[in-house]
Amino acid sequence: MPKVLLLFITCLIFCLPTSAQQSYLFQNEIKFASHLIDNYEYNDATLVLKRLAQSRNLNKSQLDSVNYFRGWIYYNLKKLDSSSNYLKLVSPNSNYFYKSKFYFAFNTAYKSHYTEAIAIIDSVKTDSIADYHKLKNFEMAAFSLLQQNYPNFEKHAAQFTGSYFPISTEEKSLTDYYSKIQNHNAKSRLLAGTMSAIVPGSGKFYTGFRGQGATALVTVLSLAAISAESYYRAGPKSIQFISFSSILSIFYVGNIWGSVNSVKKRNDLFYKELERNVLLDMHIPLRRVFN
Repeated sequence: MPKVLLLFITCLIFCLPTSAQQSYLFQNEIKFASHLIDNYEYNDATLVLKRLAQSRNLNKSQLDSVNYFRGWIYYNLKKLDSSSNYLKLVSPNSNYFYKSKFYFAFNTAYKSHYTEAIAIIDSVKTDSIADYHKLKNFEMAAFSLLQQNYPNFEKHAAQFTGSYFPISTEEKSLTDYYSKIQNHNAKSRLLAGTMSAIVPGSGKFYTGFRGQGATALVTVLSLAAISAESYYRAGPKSIQFISFSSILSIFYVGNIWGSVNSVKKRNDLFYKELERNVLLDMHIPLRRVFN
């Protein structure tokens, strides 16, 4: 009888996969995938994780880990849609939950979906974790700035303390960007167009595109001089005068229209540069907090 019992126990240990053995094997595979990711071997890591994902006996915690690492791979490959598809699946009970949510929101903001990004980060409950709560407030302030929702930015900026190292420098940067926006001298389209109607190219000087303004001035004046010469030499009904005066009219009107549009271009460049800077300042704290 003891021999039969011993044989049964031996078979149970070595012949049947126990949950402990499965957990041990899973942890080894996850560590291996993490090692591959750290060494930028994303294709091999993806194969390891795909094999794990196809396993039917994964528990919720293990599935969360697989989804996180798959999302992290795609994030590093700058495939943000695929990254978000996996990161958003990580459940609140996972050790990777907060990192997944914050990066999911960042991916969304990077695609200029600011309202959606705010909704994602706002859904994360961080009241019990002071550092994450400060990070959440910082990210919400950044999203609001990108969205040009300045009252909301002011609400979150009022909670900046500068005491939490991972975000202290970037808190100051966001405040500086907001000051630049407040002091940004918005130009008038009407004034730019009127100036170029009076002195060709002057509207572009006004909006800061001095090289283009100088080019417009020289071009219009040159065509005006050629048209005037054609008028005096060949008369107002000559093909030469009609041709050059027509070209002059096109460039003159184009010079006015270009000056009007340069106001929008100037503002677009200002906010595009601001967007790049804010996104960069959002990304750096994430790297510091979730290293």
